Formats: sequence, structure tokens, C-alpha cells
Amino acid sequence: MSTTEDPLDAAVLTALQEWDLEVKTITLASKSENVVFKVTTAAEETLALRFHRPGYNTLEELNSEVVWSDALNLAGIPTPAHIAAKSGAYYVPIAGPGATIYQVGLIRWIPGELLDDRIKQASELNARAYFHSLGALLANLHNQTSTWRAPTNFERRSWHADGLVGPDPLWGKFWQAPALTPTQQNYLKEVRKQVHNELRQLSMDETSYGLIHADLHPRNVIVYGDGAAPSLQAIDFDDCGYGWHYYDIAVALNEFSGHDNAPSFQESLLDGYRSKRAIIDAERHLPLFFLIRVLISLGWLSARPELSSTEQMARRVPAIINACENYLG
Repeated sequence: MSTTEDPLDAAVLTALQEWDLEVKTITLASKSENVVFKVTTAAEETLALRFHRPGYNTLEELNSEVVWSDALNLAGIPTPAHIAAKSGAYYVPIAGPGATIYQVGLIRWIPGELLDDRIKQASELNARAYFHSLGALLANLHNQTSTWRAPTNFERRSWHADGLVGPDPLWGKFWQAPALTPTQQNYLKEVRKQVHNELRQLSMDETSYGLIHADLHPRNVIVYGDGAAPSLQAIDFDDCGYGWHYYDIAVALNEFSGHDNAPSFQESLLDGYRSKRAIIDAERHLPLFFLIRVLISLGWLSARPELSSTEQMARRVPAIINACENYLG
């Protein structure tokens, strides 16, 4: 069996003993919010072993992710299938380096390419087709959650006004990021208050608010097949929770907001969305949620210095301040 030369290697081997598998190879697939290992078996199955970041999702929240994933699959919206351990549980606690306890789960590996790669390699016309399909996928997700009733023990976070930009937001106090000067920190404190007030005025009825993916950017979408209507599959539901549909759309578009074709990409995504579900005043509300994504991502990265140094963060700050000034102006 090949291994990965990663600090979690010993924990990987321990974790895999919890499942009834004959493992052939193990390779490190990604390190971000979670650490993911690609596992192949003697039966030529390909699986993803996920070490979930300690302290982010509770076990109850992780199990609720499985519940929603199963409901999406039943509704004809394919998501990666979770595989129960020999104990029947979907997550097992495993000690990593320094006795850190991880909740570890196993899902089926989804073959295909990242949508992000496809878009970057595509012509403008084909890229627009991908965004149209992504909009339709988001609408299908929102249609399912608008009619589905979660069980009483279902627990996921809320991306409401407080969860996004409240005094103690889910992704951290972005206005206290070490990369900011004192003047910038004070400025972002005032921005936070204004954005929070705007969010509190928004409707939270089921036409615009509900269970969302909350991180469905093109690197969290697998595309398979070619032609005019490629098939897309959502992955990585780690951030799913209750929030505005506008936020899901803003996340899907945000990383291409500086692209020359950003306006046409947004138009295509909204056309795809509206082909499956109505949405009111999206064009008016999206700038607010674009700004929110920029702000809270600063908090997310500041809490994860292993992913971005203070110097790298400092280079992002002028664009963040500029985004605030453009929106507020």
C-alpha cells in the first residue's frame, strides 16, 4: 500500500481500519478546510477520506450533512455518497498529531474535472454555458430545500445577518485581521455595522432564504461530459446551512468577478437559475453579497495562517478596502 508522506499518515491508516476495505493506494488530494485523501481499493473503488477541521462542525452538524445529502440524492440531485463505518456511524473520531481529535468520514470519489478548470480553458461561449448550468444547479438545490422538511434533530449553522457579519460572525472577526492597519480595522468595523443593518432589512421567507450550500464556487463543482449541456455535481457541503439564496449565487460568481466577461457570466448564471426557479431583485442584491463574501473570506483566512501568510494577506487588503468604498459609494 502506498502512503502520502503527510503528518496525518498514521491517522489515515488508523481511520481506514474503521471501514471494511482492502486498501490499494492512498494519496493526499487537498488541504484546505479539511484534509482529504484519495483512496483506491483492491476492488478498484475510488473513495475520499476526509479529516474534518477540529472545532468547525460538530458531530451533529456533520451527521445532518449526511441527511441532507441523502435527501438531495433522493430528489435526483446527485451528491457524493457517504459510506458508513463498520460500527454503522458515518464519522469516527481519530487522533492526529499532537493528540488532536478529528472527525473522519468516507465518501465515494466523484470522477470528472473541476468546473473551475473547465471555465478557465473554455471559450467565452462555452464558459457562459457552464455558468448557465451552474445557475440551474443552484436553483435545483434551492427548490429541493424549499419543499423539504428536515428532521427535528437536524443541525446546521445559520448564515443570517449575525452569522455573516454580526459581532461574532461564523468565519471570525474580519475587522481584526492581523494584516490590517489600525485605521483599516476601524474602517471595516463601520462597514460591518452598515452591512449588518442592510441584511437585517432583507426578507427571510422561503422564496429567498433557506438551506443553502454556501460554498458552491466552481472549485466545488465536478463537471462530466461534453457538449452544450454538461452535467454538474456539487461537492463539499462542509459550509452548508441556512442563508439567503443571493449568497449562494454570489459565492458561485465571486471568484470570476474580476474577469473581463464577468457581466456575461452573471447574466448566464441568472438565466440558468431562472430557468428552474424564480428569484426577485437578484441584480440589486448581489453587490451586497459580493462584498460580504470578500469581507468574511478575510476572517476565514486570518483564522488559517497555514493557508496564507500575513504578508500574502496584506497584499489582498487594498482590494478589500476598494471593494468597500465602491459599494458604499
